Amino acid sequence: MLSPEPLLFVILLWTASSQGQRARKPSGPMSPISTIQAKANFDVQQFAGTWRLVAVGSACRFLQEQGHQAEATTLHTAPQGAAMAVSTFRKLDGICWQIKQLFGATGVPGRFLLQAPGARGPVHVVVAETDYQSFAILYLERARKLSVKLYGFCETSDQFHILNEVQR
Repeated sequence: MLSPEPLLFVILLWTASSQGQRARKPSGPMSPISTIQAKANFDVQQFAGTWRLVAVGSACRFLQEQGHQAEATTLHTAPQGAAMAVSTFRKLDGICWQIKQLFGATGVPGRFLLQAPGARGPVHVVVAETDYQSFAILYLERARKLSVKLYGFCETSDQFHILNEVQR
């Protein structure tokens, strides 16, 4: 039979070990967007401007039914401190709509939280990659469903990149 000291040590070791395992056990599966890295050193000031939706990928039933066709959508972004004011223009059923939203700061540059109304809950947004001039890749997650959007930005060109086919 073991003396009380080694027995007590074994019980304490087992208790600490089992408590540590319980504390480390996640409460549920990880959110898909939690594995997406935000753009390193993301600068909301540089990201400000006009972006146009180029492509979208999602498990969203509506998009699947529409063949993942992206409606003409323009996104205007402006910094609000570490947050970002977003104004989206898009056509729905032939009518142009403006949707104003605030992508709230999360404390992590490039990660935002949109407190959307409705039962489906908030939308987590990650700016995963951008060169601040010609493209941006955004991931959005709502109700554990992930979407990815590619935005482009092109409003002007230099004199060497103009195709002029107007007859004189």
